[in-house]
Amino acid sequence: IENRMRTRVNEECNRRLAPPGHIIIKAGEPIRGCANQPQDMRLWPGIILTALGTTEPLRNGLRYQVLELPNEDTLFTVQQINDDEVLLGMPFKLETTRVANALRLSHAICYFAAQARTSSGPLRLSQTTHRSFSIRSLVVGLGRAPEGFCVMVD
Repeated sequence: IENRMRTRVNEECNRRLAPPGHIIIKAGEPIRGCANQPQDMRLWPGIILTALGTTEPLRNGLRYQVLELPNEDTLFTVQQINDDEVLLGMPFKLETTRVANALRLSHAICYFAAQARTSSGPLRLSQTTHRSFSIRSLVVGLGRAPEGFCVMVD
């Protein structure tokens, strides 16, 4: 429900899951009028991030997997990935500043941003007692999991 909670959960999960050898990317410039602000991220090969904005080659709301960390050319190698964890298209390179500004952690997402997304793994629906939580939020959240046994409701 709240972006503040999404940011906190993303930070906690990102810190806990970061393997040895990860790198830390400082948050990009704040975006005026946008609730989904950049945040510091620990990145490693295999982490999946969500794009914000429509500047090529990234497309808003799509997920991208980090394939390689920057080396001497200071560029990340990323590739689009679908909800079934299948890589799509060709890998491409992004500058560190572009990663910091246009990609977001995807450990937690808000209900309104989850529409049309399928979750094949465990799914936790949080803030169900929040004053803004509604039946529509519940339907959107439950509809993300094709199998109900992997859903946990707080």
